[in-house]
Parts: sequence; structure tokens; C-alpha cells
Amino acid sequence: MMQTHRKPMFNSDGTFAWNDAQWDEAFSFVKRLSDDHVLPSPKTLSSYGKGNLYEMKPWINGEWGGLFTWNITIRMFANNMTPPAKLVLGDYVMQPGTEESGVYFKTAQMLSVAKSTKHPKEAAILVNYLLNDPKSVEALGLERGIPLNKAAETQLTEQGLIDPQDPVIAGLRQAQSLHTTAVATPYIEDLQVIDRFTAAREKLEQGQLPAQVAADFRQQVERIVRRLNR
Repeated sequence: MMQTHRKPMFNSDGTFAWNDAQWDEAFSFVKRLSDDHVLPSPKTLSSYGKGNLYEMKPWINGEWGGLFTWNITIRMFANNMTPPAKLVLGDYVMQPGTEESGVYFKTAQMLSVAKSTKHPKEAAILVNYLLNDPKSVEALGLERGIPLNKAAETQLTEQGLIDPQDPVIAGLRQAQSLHTTAVATPYIEDLQVIDRFTAAREKLEQGQLPAQVAADFRQQVERIVRRLNR
């Protein structure tokens, strides 16, 4: 939808940016992904339990041909593949004629000092140590992605941990090379919103019309956002 209409689902204040026709288009596309076997249907996924995708038998056995995921989770998928299967980075999927990728970024881990702490100075020293001290940088490695600290990034590069051929690194560099105006919001990652989207996919699979499913989803998520913004 970002590539076609240059509109994110959410505005920065949590209101929706799409009109009725765009919602119908979006949920029709979601349904098509299942119908055309681009994505496993909710029923298929539920048949393998509530584990992570990389723990499911079709992934381990090489029956699923690929995935679209955050770069820091790539190792989890790669480590569960059965040899000689190998995970390689593919091209980023783009609509013909568009420059807008729709890709957005988020930090994998953030540390902060609570307003209520009785020791703000000491807490800040600890956070600084955990994120910036060379020993901490080496211990954390790439478990939470490439650090934003340029000194830490340089250190890990010199230690050979940041390899441009590594899919984790290559995936990030690919995303950084794409044009985007999309900005991450807390709403699209909220677990309640994700649960509503999963429920919407199930309704589509049961034969409900995309326009009605979209209307129900909007109504439910608008209530969630109002609670979040209180």
C-alpha cells in the first residue's frame, strides 16, 4: 500500500490514513496472498501449533521457499534449516515504476533510565557501560543487530563480526539503500493490533468479504488506539 498509494496504515497520531477503497484493496490483497499460496493460511499455521515460524516442520524441511522478516531474526531461521539448504538474501519486492519501498526501521533493543529511579546518575553510567564499553560491545555482538554506536560498529567490524556477506548485515544494508518515507509507529507493532490482524485473516479464510473484514478491523483497532492514547 505504501508503494502504490504512498500512504502508511497509521498516521503518527494513531489515526488511519487509508480510505474505504484502500482498506478493501489492502484486505483483498491479504486474502490473495493466502489463496495463491504465497503465505501459509491461518489454518495451516495453526495446525503446527503456536511456535515460531522457524520451529515449524515445513520450514525445517525446506517446504517453505522463503520469508520476509526483520534482519536480526535471520539467524534463527538459518540455524533451523536442514542441509544442504542455505538461506540467501533475495531482491526487495517492489511495484513496477515506484521508488517508494515502504520499508521502515525500528531498534531491536533500547535501554532507558526510569523517571522514578533514585539513582539516575548511576543508572545512566550503567546504561552507558552496557551499550558503549568495548567489553560489553564484544559480549553483545550482533545479538540485537548492528549497534547504532559508530565506535561499537567499527569495533565489531575490526573483530570480523560484521561481515558484508552475512545475510543479517546484507539485509540491513539492502534496506538502508531503499528510498522510503515510511516511519515506524508504536501502533502497528502493538500486540493487540497484531492479534486483530490475525483474527481478520481468519475471517477472510472463512469466506467473509474483505470490505466487511476491513471495517470490523478498523473499528476494533480504533478502540485499541483510543485506549493507548489516554
